[in-house]
Amino acid sequence: MFGVEDFRGKGKLTSLTPESMENIYRLTKRIIFSRRLKAPITVFGAFTYKCNLRCAHCYQKAGPPLQGEMTTEEALSVIEDLAQSGGSNLSISGGEIFLRDDAFHLIEYASSLKLRTLVVSNGYLVTEDTTRTLRKCGLDYMAISIDSMNPEAHDTFRGRPGSLERAVRAVHCTTEVGMVSSVRTTVMKFNYETVPEVFKWCIENNVDELVLFQGVNVGRATGIADQLIPFDSFINLGYILKEYEEKIRNLRVYIPRAGIPYIICSLPHGFTNESYMPFSLSGLILTNSCMAGYNVLLRPNGTIAPCSYFPHPVENLKEKSIRDAFQNPLLVAMRERSFKGACGTCPDKLECGGCRSKAYMHFGDPLHSDPDCPKVRGTEEWKAFCSLTTKMEESEL
Repeated sequence: MFGVEDFRGKGKLTSLTPESMENIYRLTKRIIFSRRLKAPITVFGAFTYKCNLRCAHCYQKAGPPLQGEMTTEEALSVIEDLAQSGGSNLSISGGEIFLRDDAFHLIEYASSLKLRTLVVSNGYLVTEDTTRTLRKCGLDYMAISIDSMNPEAHDTFRGRPGSLERAVRAVHCTTEVGMVSSVRTTVMKFNYETVPEVFKWCIENNVDELVLFQGVNVGRATGIADQLIPFDSFINLGYILKEYEEKIRNLRVYIPRAGIPYIICSLPHGFTNESYMPFSLSGLILTNSCMAGYNVLLRPNGTIAPCSYFPHPVENLKEKSIRDAFQNPLLVAMRERSFKGACGTCPDKLECGGCRSKAYMHFGDPLHSDPDCPKVRGTEEWKAFCSLTTKMEESEL
């Protein structure tokens, strides 16, 4: 049976144009959506909730560690299980991953098992020594969060003075040692107008990828609902950046379908970076689709959830193997696209999937329709739910 391990350890691919990359993306999607997977394509591993920042939007409400966080032995066991099950990609993050004493051990072990490994960090603790050690551990790919090139704006949002300066240093340290460099930006009202400045900075500083995330009303973000932007505004920002494709060679901006809350910008340097392409082909950067159920979120205590924006545990890897946990009914339903409402009858549901987190937040059911999809927004089912919600709120007053 087909498994994503077929994409693992195939070496580097060079001399690919953006057009040929897009053709390969389409082929990869067709294979992945064949529904024959036996393990997650990517495990987004939050190995600790301990964090040295207090980001206003954090879906985890990170700060103190989660009760029952995995020991080193338990974490290594999960990583080994992923590799043996045919998984291809592992994202290692927190909280802040470098607050775990065994961070380098986990990263080195994952790399030794030929898992394509990504580390996501806020950058505060990342120095030249850090990135040199990471390279020795076999790491190829690192993502750092930058929300604004304005220190006051970034630092206030991230909850600690000096955060932007440390994040910029971390990006430079990453590129200098030859790792794939990715910058992650959460788009809110306070930084909406200045995201193009981050985009420009990334291109000028040889960053391979910029990923924009729409702030979603989950976790700590529920306390700053007035800062959340409508999905239409988020997508409009993507189209503003996409106009630069005509001016900047080898730039590709991928606009998602439905209400999927991320926009991926493959930057010019990425198409000359031999290490960046295999990540693209393996599905780690598979774009325009909701991958909840195909990917899973691993929480620090060993439980897994469909995605970061829907962090509700469905299984526990301390009790089950990844292959067995992957057959959880909700995860299967998400892969099978067993949806309700407009998403259930949509001809694009296989390759789109809608945002399962938004479906849950709006309709109370992760298998319902994506309320930010143009095909759903304004329909009778959407209006009926909004009317019911309004009546319930009025009755509580």
